[in-house]
Amino acid sequence: MNTRLVASTEHDQPRVNVMNLRLSICIPTYNFGSYIEETLDSIPRIYDDCIEIVVYDGGSTDQTKDRMLRYARGRTNVRYLRSEKRGGIDCDMDIAVRSCSAPYVWLFSSDDVMQTDSIGLVLKELSSNSDVYLCGLIICDKQMREIDEHRFTFVDDLSEFNLGDTSQRLAYFKNAITSTALFSFMSSIIVRRSVWVSARFQTEFNGSCWAHVALFFSKCDSDLKLKILKTPLLLKRGGNDSFMENGLVNRISISIDGFTRIAESFFGAESSEAREVKRVLRNEWPLRYLFHLYTGEGVGIERTELRRLRQLMQKIYANSGGNLPHLFYFNLKVIPGIFFKLARRFYGTIC
Repeated sequence: MNTRLVASTEHDQPRVNVMNLRLSICIPTYNFGSYIEETLDSIPRIYDDCIEIVVYDGGSTDQTKDRMLRYARGRTNVRYLRSEKRGGIDCDMDIAVRSCSAPYVWLFSSDDVMQTDSIGLVLKELSSNSDVYLCGLIICDKQMREIDEHRFTFVDDLSEFNLGDTSQRLAYFKNAITSTALFSFMSSIIVRRSVWVSARFQTEFNGSCWAHVALFFSKCDSDLKLKILKTPLLLKRGGNDSFMENGLVNRISISIDGFTRIAESFFGAESSEAREVKRVLRNEWPLRYLFHLYTGEGVGIERTELRRLRQLMQKIYANSGGNLPHLFYFNLKVIPGIFFKLARRFYGTIC
């Protein structure tokens, strides 16, 4: 990929002393120029001597470049790297992390906002020397009005797991509520840079939007020490899902096809880990919601996408346990859509 450093109008801008760095805030971005300044402004400058901010622009065509050049000017701890061609989130994230200099990297979305003194808390926790930290968050609407805290795991705050140990890994997976617990949400991830760069880029999952998840799963064959920081350290902007670019069914496919393929590739199709991943996906894509889509309720789905939606429903609900889900989804291929319009009313009373 063609990448060039444009941190300021002068390529020889002085940089912060890398020996003093403890944390890199790593922000891959694409066409989020309308939001990125709010993200950057939420990072307090009192930590400028021990953190760096690395923004990797995957070829934005909006105002991102102009805003970043203006923001980086005179800032010794801000680096702006830009690719002339769009590479996709998987490549962008990998290049961004490998471009960082600090021992730990906090991946951060360019439309989210840090909570007050989140960095101070993270810097304190880094002394525990874990390989990966997952932090809590608050879900907001597009205007950043707070909605609710996102609960992604049942485990206690500050719990630690070695995902290289099978029993600890299974215990952790069983307590996952959403895929955030399985590394899906970029802004929740703080990772030891050496762990990331020691793993190869998962080319077979490039384009899935989850190559970073595959990277973490690939490290589960050795020690991978994880610590949970349930305190909400950021505000997540809702209503701005870049994965919705090609429609709702495609967005569901990114989640279901992507995660099941990765889990089955690293742990096996019949593994306990793969079953837990499917359970988490059922939490995120409830049966009642998928029924509404399939029967034309709520968001409209093109008829040509119904077959794909049926396949996705079967992937996580067939043989999922419980007679009712199994009965409905085992027969998805043969029961016409009109049946579901009738079944929806009945099922909605018990879902």
